[in-house]
Amino acid sequence: MNNSNLTKDYLTLTQFSKIVGVTIETLRHYERKGLFQPEKIINTRRFYCPTQISTFKMISVFKDIGIPLDAIKEYVTHRSPENIMRLFTKQKSVVTDRIRYYNEAHTVISIYLELITEGMCAIENELTVVEMTDRAIVLGEIVDANESFSIHSIFMKFRETHNDMSLNVSYPIGGYFDTMDDFRSRPEKPMRFFSINPKGEDIREGGLYLVGYTRGYYEHINNLSAQMSEFAEDHGLLFSGPVFNTYLFNEVSINDRDNYLLQVSAAVKEKQGL
Repeated sequence: MNNSNLTKDYLTLTQFSKIVGVTIETLRHYERKGLFQPEKIINTRRFYCPTQISTFKMISVFKDIGIPLDAIKEYVTHRSPENIMRLFTKQKSVVTDRIRYYNEAHTVISIYLELITEGMCAIENELTVVEMTDRAIVLGEIVDANESFSIHSIFMKFRETHNDMSLNVSYPIGGYFDTMDDFRSRPEKPMRFFSINPKGEDIREGGLYLVGYTRGYYEHINNLSAQMSEFAEDHGLLFSGPVFNTYLFNEVSINDRDNYLLQVSAAVKEKQGL
């Protein structure tokens, strides 16, 4: 019988490699490993059935998401509805976890990009009043003002609390004060830390905020609190809520700790009758 009749509806090695998007050597490697075999071999020439495209693509997906080669080989060798159900069910769970991870990573990256962009656009020697929207955050435990502590100790305590709560600790972290008076009295030591975590159950409430910037390491607020108080007095503003210290540039984005950029935002309202 003419070999052309035997292979009329089949794809050559070259044709199949182009369709599935891998090199000929990859197909030969899979064949040697017993992962994927041609449908026919005639005089050393490999031929593939078009229906094998779906099987090969599924093998590629399994490989890309980290399924061990032995498990893939088991799938190829012992295909059955029951076996494929078990494998697909297991891998669906793996993929779901990866989707959740990459969505989380995407959010972390987006928040850092937002803060860094804001830092690059900041006019550092000016104070401004801006309208902020609600933002989900996670607040750490309150630190007793009379307790002897360092910023590093409460930072580590906040990290440990996050781990206990199974929360992602990759989100940007800042310092929190209940009032401007608290900020003025101990600007270098936050009452609490907070995380800009969109899954947080706490809220930085929207509204008017007086915003300023300062450079330096975490404990270096310089004279920003005095400047903000003077600005508020001159512009008929009353401090009316919490103060948030958010690091726009920190060790994630800059080497020189003396050049970290801190944004201080204090809730304010206009004095009545002015």
